Amino acid sequence: MKKIIFILAAAVAAAWPLTVVKPEEASSKNRPAGEIIDISHEYAEGRLPLFDSPTGLGSFYVPFSSIKHGALANTINFTLNSHSGTHVDAPGFLNHTLLQEGYDVDSLDLYTLTGPCMVVETPRDQNITAEVMEGLNIAQGVERVLFKTLNTDRKLMYQPRFDSSYTAFTPDGARYLASHTDIKLVGIDYLSVGVREDLRDVYLTFLNTKVRTEIDGWF
Repeated sequence: MKKIIFILAAAVAAAWPLTVVKPEEASSKNRPAGEIIDISHEYAEGRLPLFDSPTGLGSFYVPFSSIKHGALANTINFTLNSHSGTHVDAPGFLNHTLLQEGYDVDSLDLYTLTGPCMVVETPRDQNITAEVMEGLNIAQGVERVLFKTLNTDRKLMYQPRFDSSYTAFTPDGARYLASHTDIKLVGIDYLSVGVREDLRDVYLTFLNTKVRTEIDGWF
C-alpha cells in the first residue's frame, strides 16, 4: 500500500501558517491545503526507547532557575542523546572523514525534508532486502519515502526497552535503493534504518552518498 503525505522540518513549519496534526487525526481524503502530518514522537521519560538501552529515555531536563524561587525567568537544563526519538542522521554520523569535512546536521538541505512524501508498507515477514525493494516498484522521480514495517504493528516506538529484532534494511536492500531509485530521504519506523547485525554497512551505503537523509523513529 502506498499513500502520499507531506513532511516538513520543524524549523520551517514554525514560520508557516499551517495546521499540524498527528497521523491518527489525518484523513487521506479531503485533506485541507497547508496541512502537515506530524510524524514525530513525544519525548517522555520512561516511554521512549533508546538504542541498546534496556530502560529507554530517562530524565532529560532539570529546572535551572525558577520565578517561584526569586529568579528572573523559568529555565531548564536540557540534555538529550541526538539519536533518540524521531531524528535525522547526518552524513558524518558514521563517517568521521565526512564529519571533518563539515557534513554534520547543519549541512542537511531543509528542502529535502520538505514536500511530498510516499509512505510504503513493506512485507511483514522479512527485512527490507533488494528483493523487497524491487517488489515495491517505487517509481523514478520519487525522492522521499517513509517505510512502514512490522515495527509499527509491534508498536516498538512505544516500548522503552530496546528490541534488537526490529525490521530494517539489509545491506543489499540499501544498495538497491541507492543505485536503482531517486530517493533522497529514507524514513524507518524504529531507531535504526539498518538491521542490527549489519547496521554500519547499511548506514554507510546511504550516508556516504551525501545526498541521502535518514529519519529514524517516525510515528
